[in-house]
Amino acid sequence: MRQPPTITRRARRSGAALMVWAALSTSACKIEQGAPPAPRVTVPAQPAAPATSPPPPATQAPRAAEAEAKRVHLPEEIAWQPWEKALAQAKAERKSLMLVVYAHWCPHCRELSPVLARPDVVALSKRLVMVGQDLDERPSWLTERFDGPYGSYVPRVFFLTPDGQVREDLQSGNPRYPYFFAPQAPDTLIGAMQKAVGA
Repeated sequence: MRQPPTITRRARRSGAALMVWAALSTSACKIEQGAPPAPRVTVPAQPAAPATSPPPPATQAPRAAEAEAKRVHLPEEIAWQPWEKALAQAKAERKSLMLVVYAHWCPHCRELSPVLARPDVVALSKRLVMVGQDLDERPSWLTERFDGPYGSYVPRVFFLTPDGQVREDLQSGNPRYPYFFAPQAPDTLIGAMQKAVGA
């Protein structure tokens, strides 16, 4: 009677290396602000493959679309202003400001975009001076005025008086993250916007 062929050591090592590679390539990454970089995993070098030309543009487009989908898209229907211009406009027009601090790597920030695009939110935004600021750009006004006393989590939505003072009375109700308006509960944000405009 013939014995089934046995798996050689080399085949077992190749199989184990393949399983490690598969596990590493499918695991999710989580980036935390201020966390040390993850240790690098080294894989034994493989023989160099012959030089090839870059993939044709048709295969690069999905990658670009994927990257674009992982960005925060502030609604174009809202008149977003840079910080300095917004402060001047708010003072001149005696309007309150709404500051949205976001980061492209934050899934809650991406979930907030459709809430901001709702017709009722867009209508209320016309009665406010709107500022959208990417946290990772780190402008000095943001780090000096808003990171220390108000945390550095995202998204954060602040309502300010026409002279630029944070309205402590307009918060989300979350005791740990008072300026985090959950995208799953848009009525909380809409209520705060209505109070900010005096509606």
